[in-house]
Amino acid sequence: MFVSISGWETKGLRCPDMNVSFEKTALKNQINLVLMPNGTGKSTIIELISTALTGNTLNSENISSFKGNDNLEDVGHFILHLKLSQEKDRVKSITFQLNFDFISNEINFFTKQDDTVGLEQGWHAPVALQPFLNNKCVEVFVFKGDKVAHLLNKERNDAELAIKAFFGISKIEDLNSSIEDDFQSRKKTGPQTSQAETQRKNVLFRWYERLKELEEQKLNVEKYLETIEKEHEQKKQRYEAIISGQKSNQVKLTELTSKKNKAISEMSSASIKMMSAIRNPMFISDKIQNKLLNLKQNLDKMKLPGTSIEFFHELAKQPKCICDRDIDKNAEKSILLNASTYLSDDHILIVNGIKKDIQTYIDKSNDQKDENLLDALKNASENFIQTNQLLMRHLNKIKDDATQDEKVVLDDWEMLTANIAKARQDLDGLLADDISERTASSGPESACNSVIVAKKVIRLREEELAEISNNKEDFYLKEKLKNIIDNTITKSLDFISDELKNKSNEKLKKILVRGTRLEILSINKSLQIGYEGISQKDASGGQSVSIAYSFATSILERSGIQFPLIVDHPVTALQTSARRGLGDNLAKICHQFIGFVIDTEKEGFLPALRESSKNLNLITIFRPIEGNIPYLQKLPKDSKLSVKTSNGVICSDYQFFEDFTDLNLAEGEKSVL
Repeated sequence: MFVSISGWETKGLRCPDMNVSFEKTALKNQINLVLMPNGTGKSTIIELISTALTGNTLNSENISSFKGNDNLEDVGHFILHLKLSQEKDRVKSITFQLNFDFISNEINFFTKQDDTVGLEQGWHAPVALQPFLNNKCVEVFVFKGDKVAHLLNKERNDAELAIKAFFGISKIEDLNSSIEDDFQSRKKTGPQTSQAETQRKNVLFRWYERLKELEEQKLNVEKYLETIEKEHEQKKQRYEAIISGQKSNQVKLTELTSKKNKAISEMSSASIKMMSAIRNPMFISDKIQNKLLNLKQNLDKMKLPGTSIEFFHELAKQPKCICDRDIDKNAEKSILLNASTYLSDDHILIVNGIKKDIQTYIDKSNDQKDENLLDALKNASENFIQTNQLLMRHLNKIKDDATQDEKVVLDDWEMLTANIAKARQDLDGLLADDISERTASSGPESACNSVIVAKKVIRLREEELAEISNNKEDFYLKEKLKNIIDNTITKSLDFISDELKNKSNEKLKKILVRGTRLEILSINKSLQIGYEGISQKDASGGQSVSIAYSFATSILERSGIQFPLIVDHPVTALQTSARRGLGDNLAKICHQFIGFVIDTEKEGFLPALRESSKNLNLITIFRPIEGNIPYLQKLPKDSKLSVKTSNGVICSDYQFFEDFTDLNLAEGEKSVL
């Protein structure tokens, strides 16, 4: 099935009132560019598209922020028109309408699936689309903010979440929770056969409660992180505009940020090496090393472990000894009796293993001491502190050079950045697996602050309880079923990820300059990139965009339902040659593309699209303020090509789109219409 956006309408919102239509192009291989100067409402429209597709309402504070400055009626609406088509089936239309009430700060959803019925109250997506119209799936094809960077960020799991959401793996994961809930409810109603069992059940119940608390904390942190990351993305454009306005400061900031990131990487590497060394007892103490070395030398001197007990057991069964004497009953008895003083094969392996490990860890310790790991960690730490201080001083200089309004934006950005880092740290702590279940279970459950550890303790406690209760068989059946589900998830994820990797790389070859040594090596939590098995940390801006687009469109193709690719600033990070490469092949990798651009993104990109795409829509939207009079004077004479609303102008003329350039306008000036 192909899902296409045929247009949208807005009224009374923080973007201009408009009615945008893509109806004149075919349903497939549409390329649509919507040119809107900064501040016209690109991000607003993209967020409204996402809200309409998912049916998820916004909180009251966000709802109120959508009200247009010139809206005197306290109501507004956004209407999204979709077309659904199969290869042989007729085209079906569906409309989602969001009515804003800015007095009560509410959104009322309406849906139209049939022209004969009209609008129905509520959000009612077709059954075939419902599994895909959720936040995680919609984020795959609606690119906004740092979506491209998130897919390649090894500290995030956006790529894995996208696959799980689109192919139903998330739903399968939910089965384990249902199985666990059912087991717990049945187990609690079972007979209490002893005081020991009662005590264990009480302890287990407290761990269940602790796990619920930790999972609720995790959910709250994730929601908070999602909220502040969205706010961070919304303010990114304003922050970057301030920085780019201070040319000399911008160059210095880029240099210092790069140095800080390098210092972090070096400190992380030094920390990992130091932690590995600390785990080596030979590195910690020369006394330990000397004593263990003496142990090994003494074992060697005494030729231990020597002959094994199994040798004598085998010998006792033979008719003759190795010295050619006959082995009678008395000799056999003596051999077996003395055999007990020798080591078994298992013990010999253990002793030999000890000797080998002593030598291995001594050699490793000597290498680690030669590396001066402690000095390396100290130097890396001091370098990070120094580079971070230089960066902080420069950020303060940027603030000093900023206007009062800009300082507010910079302070907000700094606070949001710090809050995001803290929230991610909290989330890492809740997902830590740094302590064994036996150690954790020996203390109070309130001392456990990890969801992962709490689950492991519960698994251990359940197994102990099963041993003294009547639930042993149920427990092992439950665990067996969960293991089957986990293995199914792992194998499915590996299979689909490998297939998507191959599909994405096929598309990459079409987009990237011929001979580019870059591909997706694997898809784990994120997209792992490199070439011929050798990984690399990151790619250029253009390469990253190409990788993300290839991955997203491959997911859509593999799922069987192809949604449009909707992108905010699709080629900002691309140089001219990369823009041409993307423009030449964009129609080949997705059935519909909607890109929200500014005038500087046309170079290289637009000429390539003109040559490669038969179905090209070029739409320009701007506000009719006094500073935009030059735009108004250049509108095409054909009235069918432009529409004026009370606070917006929508033009579909190709030449006007090509000629449109930034006039460095002041936002909020007096309307001329």
